[in-house]
Amino acid sequence: EDVFPCTTMQEGMFLGQIRRPGAYHMRFFHRVQLKGGSLPTVERIQQAWASLVERHPSLRTVFVDDLSSEAIYYSVVLRSVPMEITMREVPRDLNPEAALAMFTDELVPFRPNAPLHRMLLLTCRGRVPYLMLEISHVIMDGYALSVFRREFIRACSSTAPLPRGPDYRMFANYHRTRQTDESAEYWTNYLADCVPCHIPTDPLSVPTDASPEWPRTLQRRDFGFDNSAAFLQRCKERQVTLACAIRAAWALVLRAYTQSQDVCFGYVSSGRNVPVPEVETIFGLCLSMQVCRAKLSEASTIASLARKIQEDYVASLPFQH
Repeated sequence: EDVFPCTTMQEGMFLGQIRRPGAYHMRFFHRVQLKGGSLPTVERIQQAWASLVERHPSLRTVFVDDLSSEAIYYSVVLRSVPMEITMREVPRDLNPEAALAMFTDELVPFRPNAPLHRMLLLTCRGRVPYLMLEISHVIMDGYALSVFRREFIRACSSTAPLPRGPDYRMFANYHRTRQTDESAEYWTNYLADCVPCHIPTDPLSVPTDASPEWPRTLQRRDFGFDNSAAFLQRCKERQVTLACAIRAAWALVLRAYTQSQDVCFGYVSSGRNVPVPEVETIFGLCLSMQVCRAKLSEASTIASLARKIQEDYVASLPFQH
């Protein structure tokens, strides 16, 4: 049906998988129930998933790496694809913890030269209490997950086929047009004289025989914020987005740790604010990694800093890719 170059974000993920097999292989576990409390039939789940695959070109895409020198990888959209759906019979009283354990006992690679997704169903007498979507990050981001959930519910609620969805090619083409000399000049000026911003580590925690690469670990911290409603209200009053306010707060934290008045850090952008038709319903990888630079002074406040960060973000939109 179509052939076009992958985005650089997709290419980066493919290259990352060479170094770390299994990277960007995502699994989403769902407990399924219809309105009224009944469980959907296997046929209804299969039809709903088939409707989504037919609607979205990304779900009918395979990837090749030897077409031309214009790009490292290419997306090849097929008119139709066989769906990989695995089923396993379970007792009706199976609890979610046991179901999740059955889904995640091993990570099976996707088949070569096939779409990068599969559906796994736990069934009970022709009904589906649990399902898991396995899919590559190369064809879906967090925003697209919300598209999947919304449209899957819609497809399960009706036997009518979903209309044809927007093509990911539109986003990929726009993305490639952003890689211009003007874009390079903008980011060169924006990051001029910027130094790496590393949070210091405690030297006592580093083993004496540690390699220069030590340590590299991914840390996650979840915490509650009792004043979130008031914080959001203050953002609205000052006409700054919550995201820019949080970046401002993080910039102040970095200043405290690095003792620098000029800090920078990366963040993930949804990529859904580009002038592409129906971008909010495109199923595909639209996110991008962007950089935020904040020059601070002793008089800097979260409000003033958030406004400047927001102004910089708006100015960067034509050059994001």
